[in-house]
Amino acid sequence: WIFRRSAYQMALAIISIDKQTVAPSAGAAYRDERSAYLAGELFSIETDSAMVQLLKELKDDPQIDGDNKRAVELYYKQAMDTMCIPKDEFVAYQKLRDESFDAWIQAKSQSDYSIFEPYLKKIIEVSKKMYRYRNSDKNLYDQMLDDYEPGMTQEKYDVFFAALKERLVPLIQKVTKAKQKNEAFLHQEFPIEDQKKFMTQLLEYLHFDSSWGYQNESEHPFTSWTCENDCRTTTKYVKNDVVSAVLSTVHEVGHAYYEHD
Repeated sequence: WIFRRSAYQMALAIISIDKQTVAPSAGAAYRDERSAYLAGELFSIETDSAMVQLLKELKDDPQIDGDNKRAVELYYKQAMDTMCIPKDEFVAYQKLRDESFDAWIQAKSQSDYSIFEPYLKKIIEVSKKMYRYRNSDKNLYDQMLDDYEPGMTQEKYDVFFAALKERLVPLIQKVTKAKQKNEAFLHQEFPIEDQKKFMTQLLEYLHFDSSWGYQNESEHPFTSWTCENDCRTTTKYVKNDVVSAVLSTVHEVGHAYYEHD
């Protein structure tokens, strides 16, 4: 079960990475349909009634502990959060997400928000509907936070950010009042090919291991793992803003190391 599940996840991850980096835009509609189909097959694997029952039994088994218990708990939670959604609606939602990305890329390239706006509204509307199927006692935002970082809530984050604010605001005020350095040189034009050579050196300096990691470029930088020891990161190159590539490279490599370790 775990093998089959990971096989579909890996296939979907690679398709998604290609979509955001090198895949031709003309093939988007075909890819979106097939990706949605694969997501539906993964849905069936993850919500198989026999496996869900087994996961429940293992979750409640006192002899299962440590990392194994935590893995079972997470598998079971995902299954329960997913199986309450009708499969056809789940598949349609996955297709909508891919189509929304296509629209976002087009809107950004044309500086025309109206292209993306209807997709964004639909994504928000359908996302809320997906969460309502869970019939949870938690409010919508706490459910989403728990999906992203299990166990976290608005209340916990409010405490965390209040502590940050207490120290960061005085620091920011101090920095803004200080004598500003001339950073004009950072905004002169640097050929993209030269920036790529520099990023190669930066990756070496950061000890980014090419045996398990690879960097490409995308409209918005991201880090994605296809499987164990196969990490893909991206950066964003801007002719007159070399800092964009530098900071996104450092940021995404940080994600890569965190997940790898």
